[in-house]
This record gives sequence, C-alpha cells and structure tokens, in this order.
Amino acid sequence: MTRLTGIVGAVVVTVSLLPGCDSSPSASPPSAASPATTAGSRIDPAHLTAQSVAALRVQTSALDHHRSSRYDGTWAATVRARAQSRTIATNVRRLRVVDMHTLAVSGSLEDPATPIPGSGGRWTLDVDLSWRFARSDTGLARSRLTYTFTAQEGRVVVAAITATPGADAPLWLLGGLQTARSHLDTAAAGNARDAAGLLARLDTARGDIRRFLPDWRGSLTAVLPPSRADFEALLAASSRRVGTAAAVTTTVDGSDDPRAPVEIVVDPREWRRLSTVGAHVVITHEATHAATGAATSTAPLWLTEGFADYVAIRSAHVPRRVAAGGAIADVKVEGPPTTLPTDHDFAISNPLVERAYELSRLAVQTIARRVGVQRLVAFYSAVVAHPPAAKASWQRYLHMSPATLTRLWRRLLVKLAGAQ
Repeated sequence: MTRLTGIVGAVVVTVSLLPGCDSSPSASPPSAASPATTAGSRIDPAHLTAQSVAALRVQTSALDHHRSSRYDGTWAATVRARAQSRTIATNVRRLRVVDMHTLAVSGSLEDPATPIPGSGGRWTLDVDLSWRFARSDTGLARSRLTYTFTAQEGRVVVAAITATPGADAPLWLLGGLQTARSHLDTAAAGNARDAAGLLARLDTARGDIRRFLPDWRGSLTAVLPPSRADFEALLAASSRRVGTAAAVTTTVDGSDDPRAPVEIVVDPREWRRLSTVGAHVVITHEATHAATGAATSTAPLWLTEGFADYVAIRSAHVPRRVAAGGAIADVKVEGPPTTLPTDHDFAISNPLVERAYELSRLAVQTIARRVGVQRLVAFYSAVVAHPPAAKASWQRYLHMSPATLTRLWRRLLVKLAGAQ
C-alpha cells in the first residue's frame, strides 16, 4: 500500500480511494478553482486532497450557520445524497447542534497509477469533527466520520457520510428522528409520539432527581432510536457492553471526557417490553447517572448503580418484593454475601447481574438509614467527582469504614429475609 500524506492548511490529511477510483501525480499545483478531475485524466493526489478538504470545510461551515442552499450545494446530485443532506440539516437544527469544526482528516492512497474518471469516481476521508449542543452546561463532543466524495461538474462534492467503524455515530447522523424539547431537556425518537412520551419521562425524572439534588439545574438528552441497529451505532465505542440493557447513559462520543455532552440511549426493543412503572424507573435511573456525572466516573459501580436505583425505586414507589425480591430470596437460601458487589458483578455476562443492582441499592439504603439522605448525597457526590479521595469521603460524610457498612448491610439483608 502506498501512503500519501500532505498538509492542507493546518490539517494533516491522507486520501483513501474506493475500488475503481484512484489518482496519479500531475505537474499542476493544487487549485480550488480548477476541476478536480476530467474524464480519463490523471490528477495530483495533493490537488484532490486540497479540494476535498475545501469542500468539507464549506459544508461544515454552511451547516453550522444554517445556510441551507449553500449546504445543499456541497452534496452530490443523487437521491440518496440529497436525502441524507436533508436528514442531517434537519437534525442539526432541531437538536440545536452548534460549533461544528473540522479537527483532522486522514485515510490512505491505494494505487496512484490509475486515472479517476471525471464523474462517478469516489474516494473517502476519515474526518474528526467537534461539535456541541447549544446549552451552557455541555462541552464539546468529538465524532469520527467517514466522508465519501465524488467529482461532479468539475468540482468535489460529498456523496455520503457514515460513522467510521468502531466510533459512536453522532445523534444528528441518524435518520428517521423526531424531536421534542422543553426549556432544558431534549428527546428524540422514531416518531413524534414516542419523542413526546420520552420528553415527559425526562420531565418526571427531573423532578425525581431534584428531590435528592435540589440545586441541580442541568439538562438531559435522551434518544429512542428507530431500530436496534441504530441503538448499537450510537454506542459503538462505548466501553461498557450493552447486552440487554433497556437504556445506557454515556457521552455522545463514547469518550471518558467529563466535559463531553451526555445522552441517554434507549433500546427500542427492550423499551417496548417495559411497564409504565418500569419505564419510570429506567429513565429516572439513567437520568440520575447523567445528572451526577456517573457516566465518566471511575467510582465503584455498587455506589453509582445503587444510588441511581435508590433514587428511581423510591421515586416510583416500587414495592420491596419487586425491587429486591430476588436478592432477599437468595439471602434466605444462601445467607448474606460477605462483600459488597464488585464491578465484575455488573458484567452483562453475569447471570445474576440483576442481584448486583438489588444488593447495591440496599447498600445505599443502609447508608441513608445510618446517616440520612443528605449525607448520603454528599458522600455519593464527593466519590463520583473524586474517586481517588474516596477514603477521606467515607470518614468525612459517613463516619464509618467500608467494613462497617458491609456489616450493617448484611444485617439489613438478614432482617429483610426474615420478614418474608
């Protein structure tokens, strides 16, 4: 494989040509005004690179400034390309995506000896973009996308945009989304009714969370993708395995950057199986993660998952026999566990993963009974924000050690098992 790397402006780029599309050196220097290709001609790869990046920058700028006619003009004149152009422009406007910038472009050049036809030939660039939601409480997201370019009437245009394999697809790339929004929160789904229903769930979750965190004023974003394939595309780079989770809270770009925007991604297949109470619990649980920064924290999962369940279960008034029935039944047969749930216990491959959630919530409940909800929230917030300082937080807010909590927790489990 031959690789060609050039500098265009401040962006380091290499070009990747699709099968049947290639280039060879030419004596002509790059010029944005000259045609990228002519039928049967050979072109300078740096010339092609320069025009591709120029077209990319024009498109990104037009999209960011909502200049629809100029944006449409950067796309190929095919039914598929124009449909994707409309989808992206509509999503960006409805989701209030702003500050879109090209960070880097990369790829590879297969064989520089083959001419590229003047029309119909296609080549690709992997493009890193930054963007954000137009809300004061969110930072920049970074998305890696694969742009397919083609030559049309002597100029370079975009033929398609896809998520690069292994990278999370940005929400605004998905087709078939309807959006509902309140002052702070945004919900997107495959149809308007689902989007409105999801927004109502977020509104309920906001009230649930503020009973525990009265000063919280953040925003929430949730999406119910049209299909399971879209669900997986949004979570392609997520570090956690999705499995049969009804919803996952993660950064929109799959990174661990605590400044990145966060979204709740709902599995449409699992969502349809939930009862009204179940949907309440799922969205409040995930919204608690989003509101408290748990998506990027390395705090122990028994605390982050247990706290989210504690908020959700209490808010939805789920009966004990439903919320912890499995864990209590196990205690009756096997006795109480000797240790708090480990992060490994939350692995999707663990057949008793639901028990880990139930036991963790009861551990958090034990803390609340011992020191009160206010100190529980202070402890949780401190550990999530600064996991390495967890030991000091135990003493400052709980005045007890993990061993003491474990003993009190086991005592509660035995008591609950004996009461049934």
